[in-house]
Amino acid sequence: MRAIAYIDGLNLYYRALRNTPYRWLDVVKLCSWLGQGASIDRVRYFTAKVTDPPWDPQASARQAVYLRALETFPQVRVHLGTFRVREKEVVLKTPIGDLRTVVALVPEEKGSDVNLAAHLVADAAQNRFDIAFVLSNDSDLSEALRLTREDFQKSLIVFNPDSSRASVLEAYASEVRQIRPRLLEKCLLPTSITATDGKTIHKPPSW
Repeated sequence: MRAIAYIDGLNLYYRALRNTPYRWLDVVKLCSWLGQGASIDRVRYFTAKVTDPPWDPQASARQAVYLRALETFPQVRVHLGTFRVREKEVVLKTPIGDLRTVVALVPEEKGSDVNLAAHLVADAAQNRFDIAFVLSNDSDLSEALRLTREDFQKSLIVFNPDSSRASVLEAYASEVRQIRPRLLEKCLLPTSITATDGKTIHKPPSW
């Protein structure tokens, strides 16, 4: 069966990878494990280039290294949305004296979920796969999953990055498989990778 994997990169990061030793993740190996050995023709990885917040001036550099590492895999395609950090006035849950609101720096990502949904439905409409693996727990993808199953009669398995919760996409999938930390540990990239241009890509030291 022909298979394509669709990875919501930021959803995966914030649900399963942030503050763990698994950020240098081999997504091709992970999809292969979760797909139980299925031959995956293409892995579409959706993310946005991050903006360095004041507290982490190396965030974008680490991400750039990781994306270069992913692009060494011939079947991986990286699709980029946009990312920004903006100021926003927020209400404190517990006031501090007379202080009721503060101005916070709020990261915002735009486009990744829309891009994933568009490519999923377009690939289904053009009959590019028999089964789709969707790695996300974002409810915004619900309608795209429903169309894929009902209008194009495609099998669809959701890989849930939140191992502690049921997937909100369960109603729209043929099956849901949990991503466990012990599996992430088995699916790490080598510390050093040789790119197609002959240059060596090194895992960021802080990862």
